[in-house]
Amino acid sequence: MVRGWWFGSNANNAILTYWIGGFNSPGSFHNSFASQQNRSDDNDAKDIAWKLRIRPFWGKETWGSLEFGYSRQDGVHGEAGKGFTTDGVTVTPTVDGLSIQETHANRQYLWAFYAPLGPVRGWWMRGEWARINDRPPPFGGVLALQVAPQPYKREGFYAATGYRMAHSIFADDLKEGGWLKKMLHDVEFTYRYEQFANIVVEDLVNLSRTDDFSTEVQTVGLNVYWKGYNSRTQLNYMFVREPTAGFHPGNAITGPRLRDVNNDMFIISHQVQW
Repeated sequence: MVRGWWFGSNANNAILTYWIGGFNSPGSFHNSFASQQNRSDDNDAKDIAWKLRIRPFWGKETWGSLEFGYSRQDGVHGEAGKGFTTDGVTVTPTVDGLSIQETHANRQYLWAFYAPLGPVRGWWMRGEWARINDRPPPFGGVLALQVAPQPYKREGFYAATGYRMAHSIFADDLKEGGWLKKMLHDVEFTYRYEQFANIVVEDLVNLSRTDDFSTEVQTVGLNVYWKGYNSRTQLNYMFVREPTAGFHPGNAITGPRLRDVNNDMFIISHQVQW
């Protein structure tokens, strides 16, 4: 992998930073069969990955810090086979990964971050978008019905914002105040909206196609930094909305495709690092 930067003395203050590398990547970007790490390769091709990060300004007293970027990985997965053998009656998945049908796969990511200073310092905004396109191995679906699955795309994004009191214009006053103010000094308020195609099932009409459904989550959170990032407590309530539209009616064999589940949750966690 090669890394470099332009328009700056180092990677932290450079306006443009880039990475590019070649990788030996087995498996599917959907992770529908096995991990892509610590295993033998199942294709003869290599993947190319690259990333660009742009910081028009960073740590400026007036404007704060702004960063956005884009990354992408492309590769040819599988070889010339179909991933199965058949005698016309029985279908048997092949063990050799090289026999999986050749697929031009890619995954790409886009992100942005902004933390203004001045009278609104302490406020930050962040967002990411991702899209993945690849082919799962045969019999890689939920119902094990897909003999020759077609490539499919999964997509999602999140947008988050927060306000950290210790970085705000009120920080000095809170730090020198009573116990209640000191406790408020170490608090950060957060909110996040996200959705991703996390549910994938075989299409009941065309078994070689894969349907994807997106879940929406809204998270309202509170972070308490007892000793900065070395010790902090997180309280998050997540409003989870599973997909309810676009499902198949099902039949006596497969049953309904999706069901309505109340997955709201309240999570308390404490993180320690040293």
